[in-house]
Amino acid sequence: MKVSRLANLILIYLLMWGIAELVPDLIFGDASSASALMFTVFVPVQEQGGHIYLLNLHFSTLFEFLIPVIFAPIMVWLIFKEIKKEKSEIEEKSKYSNFFNTLFYISIFTMVVGLGIHYVGDAIDTQLQWSPEDIDGTITTFPKLIAYFFDEILGHKILYAGMMLILVCLYIFQYWHPLDLEKKETNYLNTTLLFIYGLIYGIALAFSFMEGQSAFEYLFICLILLVSTLIQVLRIKEKFTIKIKKYPYSIFFIAINAGVILVLLLYVPQIGNSYPFFPQ
Repeated sequence: MKVSRLANLILIYLLMWGIAELVPDLIFGDASSASALMFTVFVPVQEQGGHIYLLNLHFSTLFEFLIPVIFAPIMVWLIFKEIKKEKSEIEEKSKYSNFFNTLFYISIFTMVVGLGIHYVGDAIDTQLQWSPEDIDGTITTFPKLIAYFFDEILGHKILYAGMMLILVCLYIFQYWHPLDLEKKETNYLNTTLLFIYGLIYGIALAFSFMEGQSAFEYLFICLILLVSTLIQVLRIKEKFTIKIKKYPYSIFFIAINAGVILVLLLYVPQIGNSYPFFPQ
C-alpha cells in the first residue's frame, strides 16, 4: 500500500460526490426550475391496450444518480484493494474475516439501493407542484407525502447506512493490514491530507444527515465510532508517530467522525422546539 495513492483515491472519491451534487445542476439546471433541461421516455400502459404516454424527466436528477451509482462502488473497491495490498496475519487468523469481506460488498449494494430509492423519490418529488410545507395529510397532497418519504427519508437512510458501513469495514481492514514501515516510506504530508479530507467529508456528511433527517442517529453513531476507534488506537502499544504512519486510513476515519460530531453539536442550540429535526 502506498499512502500517497490511498490519499489520491480518497480525494477522487470525495470529488466524485462533489461533482454529482453540483455539476448536473450547473449543466442542466436545477430540477425545481421551470427552465431545467428534461428528456422524454415512452411509457406503454398495457392495461389500456398498449396506449403510450410521454413522460418528461430531469437530466440533473438522472446524473445526480448515475455518477455516484457508477463511480462510488469503483472508488471504494479501489481503496479496499489498496489497503489490502499489505499482507496480514491478523486477518488470516481472524474468524471474522469472511464476515467483514462479505459485509463490505453488502454495504456497497446497500449504498446503491439507497441511491436508487432516493432517485425515484426525487424524480417524482420534483414533478409535483407542492412544497413540503403544503403536505397536510389529506388525499390531495398524499402523492407528495409518498414522494417525500422515499426521497428525503427512506432513500437517505438506506444510502447513509451503506456509506457508513463501507467506512467502518475499511477501518477494520486497515487495522488488519497496517503499513509495513520497514519496506514502505511515508511522510506526514499524506497523513495530514487524509485528516483534512476526512474532516471535509465529515462536515459534508453532517449537513447531508440533517437533510435526510438522520442527524440524531448519526450524532450518536459517530460518537460511538469515534470513541471506540480512539480506544482501539490507544491500545496499540507503539509510539503515536508510528501509529499515524502504520494506520493512515484510521486518521481519515477519525477525522470523518470528528467532523460530523463537531457540526451537529454546533447546530444543537438552533434546534429549539423543532426536535427531532435539525435545521434544513
